[in-house]
Amino acid sequence: MIRLLALLPLAFLAACSPYVYDGEIGKFSAGVDLVTDAYKGGVDDIRTTRMALRTNDQVQNKARLGLSQSCRAIEGREECQILDLRSDKPKEQDDAEHALNEVEPVFSALHRYAEALAAITKADDDKALTQAGQELADSVSGLAGAARGGGAPTVAAGAGLLADLTEVYLDSRRLATLKKTVLATDHHIEVLSKIVGITLRTIQDDRLRQLDIQLSAAIAPLRDEKKLASLSPDDYRADLMATQALVDEVNRIKASDPIAAGNVLAASHHALAEAVRSDKGQSMAVFQAATGFLQAAGKVKAAIHPDTANGQKDPS
Repeated sequence: MIRLLALLPLAFLAACSPYVYDGEIGKFSAGVDLVTDAYKGGVDDIRTTRMALRTNDQVQNKARLGLSQSCRAIEGREECQILDLRSDKPKEQDDAEHALNEVEPVFSALHRYAEALAAITKADDDKALTQAGQELADSVSGLAGAARGGGAPTVAAGAGLLADLTEVYLDSRRLATLKKTVLATDHHIEVLSKIVGITLRTIQDDRLRQLDIQLSAAIAPLRDEKKLASLSPDDYRADLMATQALVDEVNRIKASDPIAAGNVLAASHHALAEAVRSDKGQSMAVFQAATGFLQAAGKVKAAIHPDTANGQKDPS
């Protein structure tokens, strides 16, 4: 009986342990994973399609080709390339692709921050929490640097992130760490979310422009009466199926709204910030915002780069 009474205070503390939003942060992190995958996969798809369009044009027109000077250089590490020597060769969107690549630090910083937030909620002892807190502090620096468009300068929010927390209950430490960091980074997330939305919209537009070229080429033999007359039923079926596949891809890509997904990303993080600011425990607003972001991110991922979208697991 005495042992039971001695355990009652501990049971009371456990019952009063603060809510640390592990499920909601898990959804936020999974959503960031999806938009990051959409960005990386979308850029890769643009590059692959651009090269395929270039090769097809060179084959169709029997383009005169050569090699770049770097192919003959014994020293140096410049990339060897096949050059199109035609004066009237089609203009490619290299500048747009280069601009998309330059945004990569934004997605990397968001991804690292989201992972660090999730690690805080999963830390099961003081040592793990301290390590997760250091990673979170480092990720905040990268987040602020990406928001400013520069390197990764240190910000005040990261300094002393775990100070004076060593003697409080583990969940209280988690919540205190989240509160300091989430409130300090909310503005950065708002800035980066706009960049995420605009970048994914640019990828969406570029893919649609590429598909327009492919779709025009695919429908050509089905639209030209002379070419139609020479097509066998099997060739006609193959051309029709190829055209329909491109139409389906166009409609799939059009089905998402990257700008809205970026806005929901910011709203999800802001709901978390408001919840930890008020310190009132679990908030339905946080759950709904995190779920909404995860769903919006999944739609963007499925539209822009769908290869693994169906395999994503909802971390609820």
